[in-house]
Amino acid sequence: MTMVSRRTVAVAGLPVHVFSQTAYADISGKVVVLFFLHGRGGSAHKIEEKAESIVKYVAEKGHSEINLLVVTFVSIVIGAKN
Repeated sequence: MTMVSRRTVAVAGLPVHVFSQTAYADISGKVVVLFFLHGRGGSAHKIEEKAESIVKYVAEKGHSEINLLVVTFVSIVIGAKN
């Protein structure tokens, strides 16, 4: 089973969640970042589930020289909903 690392950081006062297969200290080389922002009617919880499943899917495809980071956040206009 693939483990997903999650780290939350504040960017301009907004909580930003970063998901990856590798612990952050172990990331080196090329990085691809996929950003997810949920729209009206969406939820932070659902988008985080999608982020985790994408990281797991890519990890199960095999070793890659490129590290994937999936970043989720909620627009200040929309506000946080769980």
